[in-house]
Amino acid sequence: MRQWLRAGTVCLMASVSAEASEAWLDRDLASLDGEGSSGMEVFAPVLFGSSKGNDPDGPLSYCSTMSRAIPNQGGVLDDLVIMSEEAIVDLNVDVWIQHGARGDLEIALRNLDTGTRVRLINADGFCSFPDLNVTFDDEATQSLTGQCLIDVSGAFRPAGRLSDFDGELLGGTWQIDVFDAFGGPSGTLIQWCLTPETEPVLPDVTVAPTTLEFEETSPMMAAPSQTFSITNNTTDPIPFEIVYETGSPTEFPIIGMTSMSPLGGGETTMVEVGFEPEAVGDRAATLGFTTTNEVLAATTIMLSGKGIDRIFADGLESPPMPAQGER
Repeated sequence: MRQWLRAGTVCLMASVSAEASEAWLDRDLASLDGEGSSGMEVFAPVLFGSSKGNDPDGPLSYCSTMSRAIPNQGGVLDDLVIMSEEAIVDLNVDVWIQHGARGDLEIALRNLDTGTRVRLINADGFCSFPDLNVTFDDEATQSLTGQCLIDVSGAFRPAGRLSDFDGELLGGTWQIDVFDAFGGPSGTLIQWCLTPETEPVLPDVTVAPTTLEFEETSPMMAAPSQTFSITNNTTDPIPFEIVYETGSPTEFPIIGMTSMSPLGGGETTMVEVGFEPEAVGDRAATLGFTTTNEVLAATTIMLSGKGIDRIFADGLESPPMPAQGER
């Protein structure tokens, strides 16, 4: 019976012979997760994170550094669990393999949490030059497809598109599949790394309306007010803050909210805003709904109004006193 170690990051290696590389790379993943699977070994947790090239300001790489044997006409699976709540904007993959004939190798990357799989390299069966130490990058200018280079190093475009992972969460279980499709030399998966560019995952909220236009008013008149709503479209609470990106909080004061931060899953809060102009003429402000230290671009609220006559804070004169006899 197969035993599992699930503390931290798990590297899973399989030595499973297959009749064809397509059968290996397109196999049903569910069949690998049940009892009774043969040829499977589970290794202790391994996770390595470092700034690529030892540059403290460089991108962070997540690597599996445990060498795995690649059997003839067999495959290796290696898992890497990453803890992150950010979304992928761009992803590069470094692969270092020692092998007697790199043309024997099929390599693919999977996000096991989403099921997305991208082929990195296809086996061609004719390239007998050894080893592979490359970065797979969608933006690279050269490809390994259809060519057999003596020395393979540097950046190459993958056979598939790593952009298929864009928008997915970086956090989760990633798996590299390496399959030796032809008989002959064997090899070793030395190391593989993910180097992502990420961004915070912004919550799904709706603000309506996003424009409030106030009627003309002055300090001598009752201050008008209007409301807008903020709806949390997720099931999780969202801590938030409403900030003034432009304008004055004394001129467009927030009078009240029906629900304070955090905003519960599926809940809506109504926000009442007043208008107390401090000068004659057109007045404006911009409010922003902010969470995770980011102002959501789709949730800015434009406020506008017009101040008219009488006494204002910018020093306009009061109306003249009536002459004697006109009282």
